[in-house]
Parts: sequence; structure tokens; C-alpha cells
Amino acid sequence: MITDRLVLGIHDNYTRVELLKARKLTLTKCIDICRAAESVWVHNKMLQSEVVHVVKEKDRRSGEKDRKMLCKLCNYKHVMRTERCPAYGKKCEHCGEPNHFESKCP
Repeated sequence: MITDRLVLGIHDNYTRVELLKARKLTLTKCIDICRAAESVWVHNKMLQSEVVHVVKEKDRRSGEKDRKMLCKLCNYKHVMRTERCPAYGKKCEHCGEPNHFESKCP
């Protein structure tokens, strides 16, 4: 009766199928199958929780672009990228043209 109760009370469908497949299932055999299934579940969870961090090599050419230089549009030193320039998207107060300050007005 205990063996039947274990088979019917198992929440894991895979373990329940394994128990139902076993011929002449005894209490000892039932406990061994349940312990093996639990051990597999614990080990699988440990393997899934491990995180692998990938280290990418920095492109040497991209390092040259990331240097701070004197900008021709705003007269400040910053990384030479359009979106980093404080003048980008602004209008010049002198000529009204976009993307430069009055101090660098052509």
C-alpha cells in the first residue's frame, strides 16, 4: 500500500512513468527510483544555474575612435561620435544652422 501511495503521490510525471514501468515494484525499488530521480533533478538544476561569462577581445581600431579629441562642432574634448557631441541637434545662435555652436560657426 505504501508503494502504491508513493506512485500516485509523485508530482514528477517522468518519475511516475518510471515507477509504473518497473516490473514487480517493491518498496525498496520504488525508493531507489525516487532517490535517483531526485538526484538527477538536483544535479540538473545545479548545471543550469552555472553562468558562463564570455570575454570578448577589444577591437584595436575601435580604441582609436574612443579617444577624446577637440571637436570641430562644439569646441569641447569628447569621444568623436556624433551622438556624444553636445552641439548635435542644437541650432547655432549666430547662423541658425544645426549641429554646431556659435563659437565654431563657419
